[in-house]
Amino acid sequence: MKRLALAFLAVSCLMSAADPKRPLVVGSPEPPPPFRTRRVYEKVTLTQPVYVTSHAQHDRLFVVELRGMIHTLRDDKSASFLTEKDLQFYGMTFHPRYAVNRQVFVFANGQFAPKKKSNRIYRYTAAGDPPVADPKSRTLVIEWESNGHDGGDLAFGPDGMLYISAGDGTTDSDENNTGQDLRDLNSGIIRDYQKRTTGTLGVRSTQPLAYELRRSRPLHRRCRPGLVGNGLSRQTRRKLRLEHPRRHCCVSSAAGQGTGRLCRSAHSAPPFRITFADWRPCLSR
Repeated sequence: MKRLALAFLAVSCLMSAADPKRPLVVGSPEPPPPFRTRRVYEKVTLTQPVYVTSHAQHDRLFVVELRGMIHTLRDDKSASFLTEKDLQFYGMTFHPRYAVNRQVFVFANGQFAPKKKSNRIYRYTAAGDPPVADPKSRTLVIEWESNGHDGGDLAFGPDGMLYISAGDGTTDSDENNTGQDLRDLNSGIIRDYQKRTTGTLGVRSTQPLAYELRRSRPLHRRCRPGLVGNGLSRQTRRKLRLEHPRRHCCVSSAAGQGTGRLCRSAHSAPPFRITFADWRPCLSR
């Protein structure tokens, strides 16, 4: 009798598993979110949007498109802010004194040499309302070779420095073995320092700029100036979020090999040494 009951139970389980209408997973590990999404700009069509931001100076949203375009949105209408047809755009940020100098910084990637692509950080000056960036004001801040896994974000920290995320520059598993190389700017967080006086230190440009790669005291003698985080080999894009003005928290969202996702955080405190949970700290201020 016991064997018959076990056989019946086994047959029932097999029949249940074979039912295509029966869901494989029942329930949810988390309750449904207490909000619903809805489309706000129904008349606006975007192509490959990758980043959205805003500034208190304008009652508008700034939307970055991968195809080298930035739009501003308001009242279900779109206006062009910047177009560079020969570039790809990943992100943008505003100068801390944007209300005075109207400067914006854009993370771009493009084909600047045969079979080679580079990441470039450009500075533009905007004017008007709705604001429009002047393409003729484009000024190169920093450049490094990158042919994939480009990174893509930039943000000013409470210390007034510009932080930039850089990927390993390849399209697979860090083929250039740059993830642990301290001599280049790939696979790391770059810190760019705005000087009060003009100069070209650490910046690849033909014109004098008010920027330099911060020549901090390195924790490793081979570490390139300006690199504050290292070992981020397979990240395709990082989101820098500088949260608390005292903690100087920087959060990085990573894409691992395959389907893996990873989130790492870094905190700095006096003397502003930036350390990472599993990244190699490189510089201190």
